Amino acid sequence: MTQLAGVIREHGKTAEATPGPAFGNVLYHFGVALEETGDVRGAKQAYRQSYLRFGNRDETPDSRHAYHGQALVKWAEMERRTGSPEHAAKLLIRALKSGEEAVDVMQAEQYAQALEVAAAYREKARAGDAEREALDFVAASALFQLERFRESFEAFSAFV
Repeated sequence: MTQLAGVIREHGKTAEATPGPAFGNVLYHFGVALEETGDVRGAKQAYRQSYLRFGNRDETPDSRHAYHGQALVKWAEMERRTGSPEHAAKLLIRALKSGEEAVDVMQAEQYAQALEVAAAYREKARAGDAEREALDFVAASALFQLERFRESFEAFSAFV
């Protein structure tokens, strides 16, 4: 991790021009390293910079950010983990709409479903008796979808 931090410190300011989008791969892996050490806020910043500053561009086909879409999903996950579920949900919707190959759609959809469950239960705590039944239905529906994604993933994993 120290080596990644050194590379970012030395080349980060000029990396948008040279090497270009490929430098986003370094920031993405730095985010992974920070996340593994428990530095969720640092990881959030690394994923955010990886996504926002180093998007793939047509004029630089030799410099590709292989994790660009996944950086957005991981940024959303860190937002959720640092107490910003609404922002996380917006980022996940952006990831799902992006159509980037690197976006782990199953992971993004699972996070979106989990956020929906959490939001429903948070609203239920504030709602009156009449609204609670509807919120129970929303949460149960989201949990059902989450379970279907998990089962599909397990079936796919067994097949592969």
